[in-house]
Amino acid sequence: MIYNWHNKFCGGRSGGSRRQYGSVNPAGIIAPAIVATFISMLTAVVYCKVKDRKRRV
Repeated sequence: MIYNWHNKFCGGRSGGSRRQYGSVNPAGIIAPAIVATFISMLTAVVYCKVKDRKRRV
């Protein structure tokens, strides 16, 4: 049940959808998604560190 919900709402089947619509490389979305996730996480960590230093001073 949870697995089906996750696939439906969290994009777990984006590769299948891309294949269905004729994408040349359906798995080509994985690397950009990982890079975007890493960049957003890094931005959040830097933001929190900056805010923490301002609070201590």
